[in-house]
Amino acid sequence: MTYQEIVDKIEKMRRFGRATGYQVSREMLDRLSHPEEGQRVIHIAGTNGKGSTAAILAYILAAQGFRVGLFSSPHLLRFNERIRILETEENRRGAFDAATAPRVITRQISDDAVRRLGEKILELPMELPPTMFDICFCMGLCYFREEVCDFVILETGLGGKYDSTRASSVVPLISIITSIGLDHTAILGNRPEEIAENKAGILRSGTRCILGPMEEAASRVIIRRCRQEGIPFWQVTKSRAKDIFLARGLKREDLALEGHYQLYNGACAILAAEILHEMGVTCQKGRKTDRARGSATTAPDSVREENQAFCRALRSGLAQVSWPGRMERVSYRGRQILIDGAHNPQGVDALAKSLRGFYPDTTCVFIIGILADKEYDLMLEEILPLAAEVVTVTVDSDRALQAERLAALIRGRGGCAHRAGSVSEALELAADICKRREGQGIRSPLVLFGSLYFVGQVKAFLADSPEEFRPEAAQKRESDI
Repeated sequence: MTYQEIVDKIEKMRRFGRATGYQVSREMLDRLSHPEEGQRVIHIAGTNGKGSTAAILAYILAAQGFRVGLFSSPHLLRFNERIRILETEENRRGAFDAATAPRVITRQISDDAVRRLGEKILELPMELPPTMFDICFCMGLCYFREEVCDFVILETGLGGKYDSTRASSVVPLISIITSIGLDHTAILGNRPEEIAENKAGILRSGTRCILGPMEEAASRVIIRRCRQEGIPFWQVTKSRAKDIFLARGLKREDLALEGHYQLYNGACAILAAEILHEMGVTCQKGRKTDRARGSATTAPDSVREENQAFCRALRSGLAQVSWPGRMERVSYRGRQILIDGAHNPQGVDALAKSLRGFYPDTTCVFIIGILADKEYDLMLEEILPLAAEVVTVTVDSDRALQAERLAALIRGRGGCAHRAGSVSEALELAADICKRREGQGIRSPLVLFGSLYFVGQVKAFLADSPEEFRPEAAQKRESDI
């Protein structure tokens, strides 16, 4: 089969099967002779923030000279985005220099590897029918073994206890639970405690746990699990997050990702990197070392050099990190658009807080596309106080909340809403609204948010648009506010 035939076949597979992802992936990994064995794993779960935290930590580790495998979902434009390798240019050439701030490069799994590994996995004599996610996960582990990654960072798909990623036989060095909020309530439960119990399922004896900011009821569940299993744990509270940056001479502004909530994701990633450093995973004298794997005890000068190299890597990784579709600025028709994949109440609340910081005393023009199985009433409650006008779009998904229905809900709450029949129409309509308001002396930022599937649709449209409409690295300018 060709690359496209493999991808089409995988993407058409069911989203959920009759067995849990854990059961299916465990069988699949058994049949693949456990490609994850021998790999050093960091496992990340959470309602929101797990993708950003995974990306930040991957950049920090890559800036230290390590080759990092990153498994995440969903993809925005191409299937290959789900399986990536991060490393420095110097490391790829075999001449890593810890005394400099090397550029981190990201490369997706190759089309040939997708075709080759996809054929192998699809031909497995499975008793339990796999889903798309199971195949992507096992493909990632096979690819990371081929690439001889120093670390593998796994982002869960849904929950934790029954998630495919928990089928890995390797006890993670660190397990991070970034946040607990209401999402996938039909599967995970309607209360923070129930959701926390499920996500705490990634925890195993022998790992170390980091908790991000969350309700006390949720954190109690996870901390109780840690104590039962004898797992050391650290909690990043909202008040402590800034101190984690300051302890290494860093500021929130050193992190390239926008959004006030990235402070917490960044703090989780920095803390994880600190723990790995204390375990003995370091950069020393321009080469990769790992005291935890049995290298000789280092002299005080060498330890000082390691700490200095680690601090440089922290700063370098934070400065270079990129996570498309999350508080990303692009431009369309010369106008800046802020795009964010906020798709549940907690995510929309974080977006609203960031917008209040970016654009105080200003209302925005929104383009929204969301799924019908989300808590959209709570999402609208959070965002409508910041809305001047809203353009609604139907996401290209059989789970989509129809644009007319969403517009009617907004109007029912006293908002001004317009239904668009396509992404193109929505962008044109929203740009015209902004222009009309500017003619009235009102500057309204243009913000697009919703399902990551919707964000992917928009980015695909922009990428395929005529040259003058393509997204570009938009600069934050006073004229755009």
